[in-house]
Amino acid sequence: MGKPKKQEVLELDLNSYELRGGGRVIRLERQPMELLILLADRHGQLVTRDEIELRLWGPGGSVGAEPIINNCIYKLRSLLGDDRENPHLIQTVSRRGYRLVGSIQVIPRAKHLSQGTVDIVEPPDSRDGYNQNSMAVLPFKVLGEKQHHALSIGYMDALISALGNLEGFFVLPTAAVMRFSGDIDPTIASSRLGVRYLLQGSIQIQNQQQRISVQLFDAFHRRVAFAQKVDHSMDNMLQAQDEIARNVADSLHRKIQGTSANSRERYSKDKIAYAEFMEGYRHTSTDDPRLYDTAILHLSNAIDRDPQFGLAHAILSFVYANRFFEFDPTRQYLERAEYHADCALKLDPDLGEAHLAAAFILWSPSQNFQHLDAIRKLKKALELQPNLRHAHNRLGSILAHIGLLRMARQMYEHGRNFEPGKALSHGVTQPYLWNGDYELAEREIRAWRAENSASKYPVWFAPQPALLRGDLDQAQREMEQAMRTLGSDPLISSLQGVLWARLGENERALRCAQTACESPGSFGHSHHIYYQLACTYSTLGQTRIALEWLDRSVHTGFACWPFFLQDPSLANVRELPEFASLVDLLRTKYTEASLG
Repeated sequence: MGKPKKQEVLELDLNSYELRGGGRVIRLERQPMELLILLADRHGQLVTRDEIELRLWGPGGSVGAEPIINNCIYKLRSLLGDDRENPHLIQTVSRRGYRLVGSIQVIPRAKHLSQGTVDIVEPPDSRDGYNQNSMAVLPFKVLGEKQHHALSIGYMDALISALGNLEGFFVLPTAAVMRFSGDIDPTIASSRLGVRYLLQGSIQIQNQQQRISVQLFDAFHRRVAFAQKVDHSMDNMLQAQDEIARNVADSLHRKIQGTSANSRERYSKDKIAYAEFMEGYRHTSTDDPRLYDTAILHLSNAIDRDPQFGLAHAILSFVYANRFFEFDPTRQYLERAEYHADCALKLDPDLGEAHLAAAFILWSPSQNFQHLDAIRKLKKALELQPNLRHAHNRLGSILAHIGLLRMARQMYEHGRNFEPGKALSHGVTQPYLWNGDYELAEREIRAWRAENSASKYPVWFAPQPALLRGDLDQAQREMEQAMRTLGSDPLISSLQGVLWARLGENERALRCAQTACESPGSFGHSHHIYYQLACTYSTLGQTRIALEWLDRSVHTGFACWPFFLQDPSLANVRELPEFASLVDLLRTKYTEASLG
């Protein structure tokens, strides 16, 4: 779809959550759309960056908000044909914020509020706002108690666990909603999270009694669809949570599939262990590595207090594994992740998070990336708890690594139902890139870098689309930035070797290959280093050495044979009969049928 012409009338429809220009729908992601709505509400007035941050992330803000806001403005200007230097639509007020100066016709929300039970009416498609069968549960407000974090998050998590099996519904996981305040306006929260239904509640504590008040807000009809109050003793908390979950399901005319019994024993009965776990759990929803030590401390305290706390073991395993893969490839973190994953599975074989933690270990260097076994564990995790978004995204990554690229994209697409605002995981860059969809890959890499400047993966991916399509000048510009950021990492130096080989700088290419081989550790998976060494030697015409490195890459986890068939750097090695045999073997081994 082309960009709108400057003279076209822009129409912002708040009922359908659409922006139209010249009769065409201009597709916007949630954050740029919310920013445009805010600017339109304040047409002609300065909207500060602090006000934008409050609108997009709520009172808590976001780590690294500035580049994300910049990226949202860039996307709006790009799609709407605006010029930063000579704006006709969005004016930059230096160091302060932005002002909407162009003409936009705003169609306000209709004010029809129906009563009675919930009617399932078709709202906008999930890409334009929200999926009609989507829900989020926010942290509960706790009245009458100062230290309320554990109880607030615990109630929310228990209901999410029970409602996660709600028939035909997508319920956002705990990590996606922990940063939200329980008393946020439901219309704003629904929009930011990209869900139709929002469950909010409060807990009033007096002596040993609790009064639980909940309401289910329907963003499509702009009304409260269901409300309930439950009085119970502190010792009867689990039964009250089950009752609320069943009544919410009944109001939606849906059933909770299976049983909620698995969620009933998620937590320790030791109050101190419970509080420590919830405090640690609260810090796992961030991508800020500085908070990982805090999460590890509290989760470890919970386990010290109650060694039988299976969920604490599972979450601690995930934190250690994520720290290893994303920030610090120190071997001890992976070993600790493996220990706690094993504990979690032994303590509770029916815990979805335990199977997810085990899958992370199976698909890791310590287990030589056991693709099929990890896939089976992830499928089991999703069978027990369908809204584990990390399971969907990890499945997408594994499927991409074994060449099932269409299925990988489908898994990432399905996983977006459990992401705030229905955003795709940036891991989808992998199937985009390896399938030859370079424009999609570049767009995703830009968004990844803007939203998470601490991540090293988009730095590594950035030169690759240009390198693969033969734009070596662009690849070299991207590579220079990657080398400045991560030049000591063998994943980057081996990729630099591929570029030098493609440029005909043979000696430089060989020096990069040697440097990569001499480096003991990498933030990434070593199989990608081996693959890039194969590409370097293939381009240099040393096909036998290239084939050996390619074989090592396959047997240590990277078996994306469709990519092998199209990567221009492997052109020379594709002439060998051994290459054809390797591809035939992978094509036969990794099929949709082989996944069980």
